[in-house]
Parts: sequence; C-alpha cells; structure tokens
Amino acid sequence: AMRDREAYQLAYEEKKDLTGGRRLEEVQPFLQVDEWIEEVEAEDAEGVRRLLEENYTTAPGRRLRTLFLRKELQLLYRAKNGNILDDKALQDIQAIEEGFRTLPGVRNLCYTRITSESKRFLCDPGISLVAMAFPTQSSSSQGRAFLEFTWDGMGRDLVPPAAVLAYMKTAAEYGDSSRTSRRYFPKTWTYPDVGDFQAESAMPDAARTKFSYHLTLGQNGDPVSQVNANIGKTKEEWNKLITTEMLPYFHKVQSEQVEFYYASTDIDSIEINSTLFNDLLMAIGSIAFVILYLRIHTGGWVVSISSFLIIFISVPLAYIMTPAAKATIASFLSVFLITGIGCDVVFVFTDFWEQGHKLPMESRVMWMIVHGGESCLATSMTTALSFFANLASALQPLREFGMFMGLCVMCAFFLVLLMIPPLLVAIERRKEMVKLRVVDISSGQGVAAYEEKKKKKKDGVMNALLFHLMNGIARCPCMVVLTTFVFFITAAVGVVVTAKLSTGVPDIFPPSHNQVANKAVLDLFSTEANLQYPAPSSGLICNADTVNGTDTGNCQLHWCEAVSDGLGSTTTTSTGLTSQMSCWRSPTLKLDGSTKISIGYSTEGCWDVNIYARVAMEQVSNAAFNRTLVLALEDELGPAGYTHLPPSVSSLRPLIVEKWEDGSVEAVKFWQARTFTATAPFRGQVDVRNTTEDLCELHVLCFKEEGYQCGISGWKRLGSAAYPLARRLSPVFAPFSRQLQGELVTQTVPTPVDVTVIWGIRSARSTPLVGPPSEFWSYDPNFVPQNPWAQRAIRNMCSGLTKNLKVFRAKCWISLFETYLNQQNKRFPSRTFDGDVIGWYYSNTVEAQAHLWFQDRKVIACKLQFLVNVGIYVPSSQGLLYMKEWDSFVEGKNAVASMTANRAWHTASIWVRSEAEVAIIGSTIDTIIIATCSGWAGVFLFTGDLWLAVIVTCVVIVVITGLAFYISCIMAWSIGPIEVISLVVFVGYSVTYALHIAHNYNQMRDSDKDLLEAEAKVRKRKMARAKAQAARKRAAAAAAGADEDLEDLQAAVQLDLPEQELRLEDITFTPAQLREARTRVAVLHVGGATLSSALSTAGSSAFLLLCTLTIFVKLGGVVVAVTVLSILGAIVTLPAALMLVGPAPDAWYKQKVRRLLQMLMGGKAQDQEPLLDSDLGSPSPKDPSELY
Repeated sequence: AMRDREAYQLAYEEKKDLTGGRRLEEVQPFLQVDEWIEEVEAEDAEGVRRLLEENYTTAPGRRLRTLFLRKELQLLYRAKNGNILDDKALQDIQAIEEGFRTLPGVRNLCYTRITSESKRFLCDPGISLVAMAFPTQSSSSQGRAFLEFTWDGMGRDLVPPAAVLAYMKTAAEYGDSSRTSRRYFPKTWTYPDVGDFQAESAMPDAARTKFSYHLTLGQNGDPVSQVNANIGKTKEEWNKLITTEMLPYFHKVQSEQVEFYYASTDIDSIEINSTLFNDLLMAIGSIAFVILYLRIHTGGWVVSISSFLIIFISVPLAYIMTPAAKATIASFLSVFLITGIGCDVVFVFTDFWEQGHKLPMESRVMWMIVHGGESCLATSMTTALSFFANLASALQPLREFGMFMGLCVMCAFFLVLLMIPPLLVAIERRKEMVKLRVVDISSGQGVAAYEEKKKKKKDGVMNALLFHLMNGIARCPCMVVLTTFVFFITAAVGVVVTAKLSTGVPDIFPPSHNQVANKAVLDLFSTEANLQYPAPSSGLICNADTVNGTDTGNCQLHWCEAVSDGLGSTTTTSTGLTSQMSCWRSPTLKLDGSTKISIGYSTEGCWDVNIYARVAMEQVSNAAFNRTLVLALEDELGPAGYTHLPPSVSSLRPLIVEKWEDGSVEAVKFWQARTFTATAPFRGQVDVRNTTEDLCELHVLCFKEEGYQCGISGWKRLGSAAYPLARRLSPVFAPFSRQLQGELVTQTVPTPVDVTVIWGIRSARSTPLVGPPSEFWSYDPNFVPQNPWAQRAIRNMCSGLTKNLKVFRAKCWISLFETYLNQQNKRFPSRTFDGDVIGWYYSNTVEAQAHLWFQDRKVIACKLQFLVNVGIYVPSSQGLLYMKEWDSFVEGKNAVASMTANRAWHTASIWVRSEAEVAIIGSTIDTIIIATCSGWAGVFLFTGDLWLAVIVTCVVIVVITGLAFYISCIMAWSIGPIEVISLVVFVGYSVTYALHIAHNYNQMRDSDKDLLEAEAKVRKRKMARAKAQAARKRAAAAAAGADEDLEDLQAAVQLDLPEQELRLEDITFTPAQLREARTRVAVLHVGGATLSSALSTAGSSAFLLLCTLTIFVKLGGVVVAVTVLSILGAIVTLPAALMLVGPAPDAWYKQKVRRLLQMLMGGKAQDQEPLLDSDLGSPSPKDPSELY
C-alpha cells in the first residue's frame, strides 16, 4: 500500500497537461480534504479572453470560468447544559461569531477577495444557526406581511428557538438544502415535528457553523505560472490571517454556556508547526543540562563543550551514511538517545583517564584507550547490534531508524575514541604548565600538595556512594533478586491484563488541546455537499389571517399573538389525537372594486360570501376539516348552500403563536383550505335574488381548543365554543425528501476517504531493506486506452458499485467522455480515441487535467476517484477489512477486462496507515526477540561467557517488561505506533549499562590490585564494626554486673586484639567472596560513568516532558523511565545476581569447551591451560603502572 500510494503521488506531481506543461495542482478537488480549486462562471466574460493554448476557442460550447481557491473553517459549539438552543447559549454563540466576522482581516477577505456575490453569503454570515436565531428585523411594506427578517445574525433580539426550528424544518422540507438539520446539528438529531419543540429532551447538544472563503485566483484561461503565483500569494495571505487574527481571537474566546472549538486543516498545520517550533526550543534546556553535567563530571568547560559537540556530530554523520529516503519524526528522538549513549562513552574514557593519573602521559593514554576503549567498544557494538535488529521490522521507516541509530552509536564511539584522548592530553599538558607556576605558599608543600589533592580525587562522592551501595547489596542479594522477580511477574501480569491496542491515528496534542477535543464534537456532524445555490438572505413574516391577501409564496413564518393561556396544556384523546377545534371569524367584508368595506358580523347586502379558512393543528384532513367548518358556518350564518365543497387543504409555513406577556411561543403546523363560497339566502334573509346584492368575503381561523389561539382585533368566535373532531385522516402534506438511487450511500462521515483506481502507472515492485527503490514508478506499456475494450473496462469500473464499497460519489471521467461523444453524434467506445479525447479535453478541461496523463498528445495513464463514506481516522483493523472489499472489486473487474486495461489497481491514504499500524504492532514481539537475542550475542562476543550473557539478557528483559508496565499500567497508554517504537528501540539502549558492569566483572581476577584493595577496605570495615559491636556488648554487660558468658569472652578477646595491617598478598577468597569482590570492583570501575550517563540522559530528556506535542511528552517519559529502569538493573539487580550466581573466572562450562576443542584439534585436555581469550596471557596486573 505504501509503494502504491507513493507511486500515485509522485506520478500525480509530475503529471502534465495536454500541452506538456505542468497541470494546476489544486485543480483536482478531492486530492486534499479542504483545499481545492473549483470552476464557476466568470463574472466579467469580456475581460477574460486569453486561452490555455491554440485551438481552445474552437471547442464547442466552451464557457469562460473563474478559478477559486476554497478555504473552509468550522466553529463547533457544545452546550454545557445539554441544550444548544438555550437562550444564553445562543447569545454566547452570537457574541463569538460576531466578534470573529468583524475582525478587520476577516471582513476584508470576505468583501474584497471574494468577488462572487453568490459565494459571499458563505463567509458572512456563513452557514450559521446564529443567522436564523438573530436576524435583523424590519417592517415590511407588503400587505400580507408585517416583518422582514434578514438572516445575517446581527439582530439584537433572539427569535424563540421553537420558531427558528419551525422555519428551518419547513424550509428544508420545501427543498432549501441550506436549512437541512445536518448542516447545523449532529447527524443523529433531526428536526422534531412542529409543535414538539418545547420538549428540552429533544433539543440538540451541539451546533456547527461553517465559513467558506472562495478566493479568486484568475480565469482558467490564464497562464499556469500566473495562477500558481496567485495560489502561493493567496495561501500566504490566508496563513498570515490565521496567525495574526484568527488564532489569537479563538484563544481568547471564553463562554460560560458553551464549549468552543474550531477546525480547519490550515489551522491544524499552522498550530502543529508553531507548537513544534516552541517544543524544539526545549532542546536548548537539554543541551545546557548535558553540558553542565559534563562540566561537573569531567571538571572542565573545554572537555564538556567539546564532548557534546563530538557526540552531536555523530547524528548528521550517521544520517549521511544511512541510505534513507526521508527523515521521520523518530529522528528527533535520536538526539536524546545518542546524548546518553555518547556521554556514557565520554564518562568511561574520562574515568579511566583519572584512574591512571599516576602513570606517565604516554602510559596513561594507553591505559585509557585499552581499558576504556575495550569496555566502550563492547557496549557500543552490542547496543548498535540491538538497534540493527530493527532491520527485521516489517516497516521500512523503522528499519531505517534502527540502522540510523546503530550507525549513530558506532560513530559516537569512534569520534570519542579519536578526539577525546588528544583533547585530554592537551588539557593535561596545559595543567602541567600551570601547575609548575603555582605554589601553595601557605602549606609550604607546593607541588606535593597539588599531587595529594589530585590523588584524593579518585575517592569522590560517586565512588563512596557506589561502595556503600555494593556493601548494602552484599548483605542481602537474595532479597534484591527476589524483589526484582516479583516486580517482573507483577509487571508482566499487569501488561497482559491492561494492555490494549490503540485504534486510529495517535493524537499529537494533549486531550485538552483544541485539535484533540474538537474531534469528539466534529465526529457528531456529517459532511454535507457544498451549496450550489445561495441560501435565502431574507424572508417575510406574515400575519396569520388572510384579510390582506392569501399569497404566501414569500412567507417564511406566520405570526400572531395569543388570546388565551394554556401553552403545554393540550389535552388529547386516548389515541393521542386532538379532541376539539374552535374557529374565529373576521367581520364580513363587502367588496367594492378593490376596496374592502367592513359591515360587521352580519351578511346584510351579501349575496355570496367567499370563505377563506386556515387551521392551526398538527394534522388535518379534508373530510374532518370540511365537516367541522360547515358545522360552524351553519351555526353562524345558516347559508342556503355551498359551492366548491369539499375544500382541499394544503400546508403553509408554520404558525408561531406568541404569548405577549412573557414571550413564550407555541409553534404549530398551519394549513389553508381552498376558497369556497357560501350562497344566500343566509339566516334572516329573504330568498329573493336581488341584483344589487354584493359579493362579500369572510376570513376564518381555526385552532385546537386546548392550545394557544390567535387573538385578532375585531374577530369573534365562529359558531359555538368548540366542535369535536371525530376522526382524522393521514395528512395531505408529505415532507420533501430525496433519496440517492442505486448502490450509492449517503455521506455521514465528516472527513471521507478518497479511493483512487489507476491504469497505466506501475509502482515499485519491491521495497528495499533501507533506502529508496531504484524507481518509484513508471508508465505501464500494456495500458492502451485507444483500444475500445480498454475504454469499456474503464467504464465498467464505474458500474456495479456495491453498498459494501460505501461509495457516495463517483468521479468517473469516462462517463463524461461518453456523454460528450453522444453530443457529437458519435458512439462509445471511440475508435478515434486520441482525437476525440482532445476535443473533450477542451470542453471539460478541469476534469481532464485532474484524471488524465498525456504524453505526445496521447493518453498514457488515467484514474477514477470514488469518495466513500469511511472516515480517514477509521481503526486500522476496519481499514484493512475495507481494503479487502476494494481488492475483490478491482480484481473482479480486472478479471473480465481486456489485456489492454486489466492491470488497474487502487490506492487510498488509509490503506497505508492501516497496513503500517498492523505491521508495526504485529512485528513488535518478533523484533524485540531478535533485538534481545542480538544483545545476548553481543554480550557473549565480548565476555566469552555464556552464563554471564544470560544474566545480562535477563536484566534487559526485566527492564523492557518494566517499560511496558510503565506504558500500559502506570500511564495507561494504548499500544500504538509510538509505544511500539519505544519498546523496540529501547531494547538496544537498555543493554548498555548492564554490559559495562558485566564486561568489567568478566575482566576481574583475584590477583587484581584494585580488587584486593577494595576487599581489604571491606574487611577492615567489617573488623572495625565487629570491634565496635564487641565493645558495646562488654559495656552493656559491665553496666548490668552480669557474668560474661562464652560469647562475651569471645567478644572481649576480639576487642583486645591489636590492629594489624592487612597485607594484600595474604587475602584469600571463597567462591562467594570472589563473586562479591569482582562485582564490587566492576561497579566501582564503571559505575560512576554509567550512573552519570543515566543522569545526563534522564536530565536532558526531562525537558521533553515540558513540551506540548504528545509524541515528545511520551518519548520523554519513556526515555526517563527506561533510563531509570536500566540504571537500577545495572547497579542494583545485576550486581545482586552476580553476587549470587555470577560465573567464576574459569567456569566449568569453559573448561568443557576447552576440552572439546582440544579433542577436536587432536590435543590433550588440560584444565590448567587456558584457551579462551580472557584466559590467554598473564594474569591482570595488580596496578595500572605494572602494565608498562
């Protein structure tokens, strides 16, 4: 998947248009999520006459278009009380958006850079709930309306949420796509029925506002260089606006009612880059700490600064030597790792330099290089070998990082080996010159005092600390080993119980950061298609009655004041239906031309009365409304008859009934009956036709009896108080809806995946172990689109899409090409493909440039794109299962395709991520095992002792298990790529400290002078403690007046023995004493350097904990944790194990190997004749000076 994706991206970058010039990168609208160029009608066609190339004007039906760069921004809100339509929440949202839209740069961008009036509404007010909740209200001059709402979000009065939702719901039902609930509210929430808006439990808890900026770049006839220059300039201005105005404003936003988030790919990139730069400043603190600690340990600024520079040089040197295709984020970790490993080498060299202070200069240098170099070579090669074990990983980036770190370790060692000795010699010679000129007059000893002071430097605080630590461990090594074993079992069980695999892409910011917190809110919403037509900018609010007209085409809502209480007191029957209806009538109006004259409530002088009736109720049917209205008219007028009965009922925009006293409202569905006529004579009239009688009209409003009813001045009840509704039929109005046909699905994810199917391009056939392949991609000579069967195969790929593929939009250029051929009265497939496709290219340049590769005016490669309803953050396991669906689909199409087009393949970004996550987690155990075995092999290679290598490997396993326990249990992190890299990489790092101790332990012999001196010191202290204990017993017995028993007599004898000088040559060892002595001296030799290395590594990595990016914080915590565990394992656990079961200088298995080798070589097995490297030559010298 990685090879295919890289081949596609590189081929797309190098793709050329028909003229051989580079295509516009942003013309392709789906390559990037929220950044593309689209074509719209040019506003000034007369000013745009430059063409892309020759013959462009001959293309039939060509229209000039304007190129735009679209930038999008989403503002997300989540109500803290669970109701985003709460008045206070809406007021806070309005304040936030009004402040944002009035920012100088944002306003200038919207009204200066956006030249299309049809697109300006997308940035002011944007697709925003606030626009409907806070419209600007003005009086209307139209008779039937009394208010006009301008949906700009700049009003001072909040429209009741029930009215807002009623308007948005009905507008969406009437086909206004800008008012659908998914654009503003979570995808799982839909508009409730009108009349149910008072139930707060049904209210949404989140809302979204979307701003789109269509920034003009030029026309598609402009030169490519000019458009590219405009693209760069526009991006720069946009990024500057984000940095200088948007982000500072967003960071200052505070709200007591809502949680505020923002989302934009550009903002995400800028925040990442800015945060990364700030985090990198923490490296200054790390550098300062390392240099300071080097100064403390080495005692000189020159050595410390020079050592750091020498160590740091190993990073670029190793990078040059590593054949890596690109650097990864893990390369940043190498700086901290190599700091600790390099400092370890420096500390060992400088410690051996100090230990040989009594030697002549040349001998001292040789002593340091031989002993320090041998010890550091062993640890460096073993550590490098463990890093090289990552070459077994399934991921090339991890293989390259393992090789890179291994080379870093070896480069650091050789640089220190080559540069530190001459540097120390130069500094020492300068000290000698200064020493000769400095004499301590007060002491009178001069140089002698200086030498004595220097000699005491060997027994510093570090050595004293380590000496006491070894004595403490020697008293109870079993307890240390047992405690380590219990820790190992606990950690292993904890890891098994609590470890869980991470799903999706790891967050690089902490949970409280906007980029992480907004994901949970953003996932609530779906991604809606871009609006093709402007949203309504204004709407009329009409009276409920029909006195001033019946035309309701521009009425968005009907409004009236309530005449009675009872909001929420509606009573219903057992079936849930409204039980009664009451109607109100207007005064009778006599028509005199275009003038209406009120004649009161009588029908005197009226021959026929036109009835204009409306009803406010959840649902109504023709039969029920007709029966009830006729009953009311019979009671009120008593007409002789009716014409045009039964009246048909049609839906209107909702009616908002407002209670003026407290502003509460009730939204109800509103219906209008077709006009019908009540004929004379009416009750009280004589049935004589009089030609002088006039035509009259009567207006009626009916309501459910139990709810709010409109109180219109001058109106009265029609008939009696109320009329029962015996039955109700299905509503006559069906909500507007539209469903996608075929196998396409509906888009619901906010960030859909783009699956691309490609012909004519071949990716690299294999991935090398490290480094780039010989070729990343090439054209496929077997693809021949001129063949009619190849064209059929491409078209066939766009058909038969199943729901398992989850495609919601297919971008098939071949279908457009087929349509073009039909318009030209030609058949598909084309036998003159080259000429026909060029003609289509000129008629549909954007699609052709995005999907076709040309060479010598011939198509040599092409692609199809499918937008699928799968998010880019889908878990890797689901991503792989979904990839298999596309594997089956494409393979099935290839199986029936012609040989000229049967090598299609598909690619998507989630294929790469899913394969990478599964591979890196799946190969973790294998890589850890290989790295651990490599560490064991390295220890065995340099110590020649199988058992010692096993002991060190066990310590490394405990350290790695402890690190896994820290990750999964203590920090409760899911096991993802970062955690896996940490576990794999630090196998090599954790072996370093333990190997130092083991290597020096292996070199110790019972005749070594350092070992004898340390043992003498220990035995003297034991003797002193025994005498002190005997003295305390004797004093206690004397104070008690008791007789001395045998034990007291022995203590008295011990107390009276004179102190004698313990000669080194008289010291003898039991096997246990020898193991203890060898362990103690090994720790004293290199323990100080090892501990200093651990402190410098942990100290420098601690600055990572202050970073913002999660990856740095995690890596910093992991480095500190593994350093602490490694140093504890090296100077606590390993010494205890060596004291208990450490190998003898000439262990039995070494003797067995010698005998076996000698037998194979035809010699005699002689135990006294050593064969291994450690036993060749004379015993170790008792003093460094004896080496020379």
